[in-house]
Amino acid sequence: MGIHDVFATGAVITAICAFLTIFTGVFCAFTWCPIKHKASLLRIQSWVLFFCAAWLFATLVSYDYFFATRSAQITVNLRGLPIPEPVMQRLANLLNFTRAYRDVYFFKLVAVIPWLTFTSAVVAGVVLQLAAGRADASASNTKQQEKRDRVGP
Repeated sequence: MGIHDVFATGAVITAICAFLTIFTGVFCAFTWCPIKHKASLLRIQSWVLFFCAAWLFATLVSYDYFFATRSAQITVNLRGLPIPEPVMQRLANLLNFTRAYRDVYFFKLVAVIPWLTFTSAVVAGVVLQLAAGRADASASNTKQQEKRDRVGP
């Protein structure tokens, strides 16, 4: 078992955050491109962010569960002979070593910082949905104005 549980979920969290970074960079590049159906593109972008946020949320919940309730499984061998648990516990106390994930600083960072990424992704998705609605309204107003101009007074 070792630290596989927290390592695997931490790796997935890192991958999702990397995807969010890449997608956001690409989406920012599209803001300067003249696109005919801007509302559709904004909706697609928001749904991509919502999907990544949901995936990140599911992974963060499992990581936080591992972080709060589990600890590393450690075995020590000296020349092929396993060292008994009481000896290992005394050594751990002497060296101020902890097995609990919740007591390790970098695990605390992974348990907290990605929640900010999750919140940012959800807020960005909502803003993109609102922008898509305004782009639709603006496009329909423009079409109505063009019809009125064609018909004349």
